[in-house]
Amino acid sequence: MFKLKYTTRIDIALVITLFLPVFWEQLASIALTMISSMISTNIDTNFLNATSLVGSVFGPFTTLYGCIASGSAILISQYIGAEDEEKSRSLFSTSMIIGTFISVLITAVVILFHNPILRATYPDMSESFFENANIYAVFYALTLPMGFFRTNMIGILRGCLNTKGPLYISLFGGVVDIALKWIFMIVLEMGIVGLGIASVLTNLIFTLICAFIISRTGNFKGCTLHCFRLYKADVAKETVKIGIVMCIQSFLVSIGALIMNKILSSMGDNHVSAFSVTTSIESLTYIVPMALCYVAQILAGKHTGAGDKRQALDISVWVTMASTAVHIIMSVFAFIFAGNLVSMYTDNKEVVRIATETLRIGIPFMAIAWSAGNVLPAGIRGMGNVKFPAAVITLSLWIYKIPATWYACSFLQYGAQGRMFVYAFESVIYGALFAGYAVYVNKKIKKEKANEGISA
Repeated sequence: MFKLKYTTRIDIALVITLFLPVFWEQLASIALTMISSMISTNIDTNFLNATSLVGSVFGPFTTLYGCIASGSAILISQYIGAEDEEKSRSLFSTSMIIGTFISVLITAVVILFHNPILRATYPDMSESFFENANIYAVFYALTLPMGFFRTNMIGILRGCLNTKGPLYISLFGGVVDIALKWIFMIVLEMGIVGLGIASVLTNLIFTLICAFIISRTGNFKGCTLHCFRLYKADVAKETVKIGIVMCIQSFLVSIGALIMNKILSSMGDNHVSAFSVTTSIESLTYIVPMALCYVAQILAGKHTGAGDKRQALDISVWVTMASTAVHIIMSVFAFIFAGNLVSMYTDNKEVVRIATETLRIGIPFMAIAWSAGNVLPAGIRGMGNVKFPAAVITLSLWIYKIPATWYACSFLQYGAQGRMFVYAFESVIYGALFAGYAVYVNKKIKKEKANEGISA
């Protein structure tokens, strides 16, 4: 059905070219983040609690400006495929104006109201926690506009088929982050204030690097200096139209995740720790598929913009198949050595037992269905349809996943193992629905071409 045409073979070569920098970027990001967290944790574990809980409380706020970055990342590849230079330049400037406005408003809210929000969310935490959290929340708020700049510019760079730029940004920025934390927290012993200063400076340097690279990419020269002149209402409307859907999805998913964490926490610390370890190990098997998500979206958008939806669908399907094959290979090793991998995280025998069982429940399902439920939807989004993936993910979460998690954990008392089974089975649901949608779109494209032939 999805024939491998000559143009698709060319795309597969392009997939490899685009994929490798994204893969190394993700791998480097994981390693650098681990080192950065170790610096903070080894000084005072309270710092880690403060930063992680501040992020969990105010993280959903970032979906409000993240929607603009998501919309521009999807649209830019379509404009590039259509060779529309005017809209490409306008998209960059328009998205920067809207996203900056939203992120500055969020920054003001966090700075003004962080203390009552934190105390209302975590009323049982100690005063030492609030002392650290309130200090870090102010610095966290200051990073939000810069975080949007970075996210938006990296998305646009990828949409322009430039995946090397984000790799260099991630590598340099990660090294700078570690160096600044070492200077401010270890050498100068500035504690949580040093952590906050390092975070702000790192984000500032990230932003400047992104601006430098994008100013030398394609036709974006001068865009940063002429944002208001290049603003276009029709481009803003397209960006916001896609962004709102992505925003609603992200917000509802983040709220759903908090509810499921609350359900699992009733099973005790061992099950919470076991599930955390399991998801951390599973994330290693996702490195290649996650990188291919970006590639599928970029190329699908490029072909859609060029008016070739059939090619956009074909490449999305083939990238999904390749992702599944790699995922299966990596999952076999994770399944065989599950106990050894878990033991690297903890020496608690009960946690090791629960996590090993949980990992082995999830791996077979994930290996087969994860790519169809994540890589293929990325291609569908690249083709301009963000509503169907958002509807599937959101409805599945609230209609199936949350009630099923409550039933498995609270009623059946299966804990981490039960939650993983629910999670794994959901990936099968996703995979089946998106595969079915791909078949539907394929038939629709064939019918449209047949009708065009008749009318001609």
